[in-house]
Amino acid sequence: ICLVNDDGYDAVGIQTLIEVLHKEHELFVIAPKRHQSGASQSISIKVEMTIEPYVDSRCRGYVIDGKPADCVVFGLYLAKQENFVPDLVMSGINLGCNLGRDIFYSGTFGAAREAFQQGFASVALSNMFYNEPVADQSLRLQGFIKQVVDLAVKNGKKCVLNVNFPSKEIKGFKTAVKIDSKSFYSLERQWGERDGVKTVMQGNLIVNSDFDEMSDISLCQDGWAVLSFFDAKMQLVQ
Repeated sequence: ICLVNDDGYDAVGIQTLIEVLHKEHELFVIAPKRHQSGASQSISIKVEMTIEPYVDSRCRGYVIDGKPADCVVFGLYLAKQENFVPDLVMSGINLGCNLGRDIFYSGTFGAAREAFQQGFASVALSNMFYNEPVADQSLRLQGFIKQVVDLAVKNGKKCVLNVNFPSKEIKGFKTAVKIDSKSFYSLERQWGERDGVKTVMQGNLIVNSDFDEMSDISLCQDGWAVLSFFDAKMQLVQ
């Protein structure tokens, strides 16, 4: 299994995947050096990227100073040079969910989609619980993560799988039949001025409300681990 994310190689989510999976699977990390939320499936052009070995007794791989999709492109190439061809590419676990319209901004989902377009079985994973420590997240999600691996491998290369875990006790898995037209989060904007030039910065997350009761967001808020399958045209597959 190749592991990538958009929160950076040392983030809680990818460390959870390593902890849960390393005893049963050979892992190859291809993660970004820095936080890359909102990168979607964008790539770096005419930007020199550093590539450093990922040092961990539980797995091998590389830390790439690029965007999540860059990590997939160059990480899979480097893995192949070392005779490592993954059965599955897993992206995440993202800090915060990727539901509704947010998937189009998500670097987590963008990395999984890049792997899918390169012909690999792939899955993006996100957690609505934003500040869950590695130990707690591993304990709460380990059984579900292992089921996701089996499901994603079985699903194969037909479509890309997006999985979102709720912040409360998990009732089980449920497949989404509708993607909400809203974003789960809005970004707080801070306007200012520096040296006579207007500035703006956005970042603090604000949870929206009034979601479609049949949508992926409502299912996750109700305690379900939500499965969303997307084809090459980004159409939801039932």
